[in-house]
Amino acid sequence: MPDDFHSYQGKLLISNSSIVTDAFHKSVIFMIEHDKQGAFGLVVNKKTERKLFELVPALPFEYSYDVPIFWGGPVDHTFVSILHDHSSAIDPGIEVIPGVYISRSFELLNHIIKIRGCHFIILQGYSGWGSGQLESEFER
Repeated sequence: MPDDFHSYQGKLLISNSSIVTDAFHKSVIFMIEHDKQGAFGLVVNKKTERKLFELVPALPFEYSYDVPIFWGGPVDHTFVSILHDHSSAIDPGIEVIPGVYISRSFELLNHIIKIRGCHFIILQGYSGWGSGQLESEFER
């Protein structure tokens, strides 16, 4: 990997089939982490047919029945995460960029679905690349 490494952490990547595989065609990927060891991102524009109550049945139905699940990427569909803007939560998670947090906490999810005015999306799966893989996708 060249010494002039540029991190895309906190950026939105808009893909097309000439950049990455067809699974990512017309995807918008929010880059959570990106360093010389690899990259981790979430596809934020592909809503699935599933609802939150199907994925996490322990949540109160009245709050989770109409919350959509987004496809975060092709890796590990047991990986469920929350992107949100609720900075005043006791443990909001990791701040990716100012005002945007990622968390995997059930307690936070249970709290956040009940708050009006809080912006969030629930994602299942993620997108990951090993060292140099994302950069090689850009070169294609």
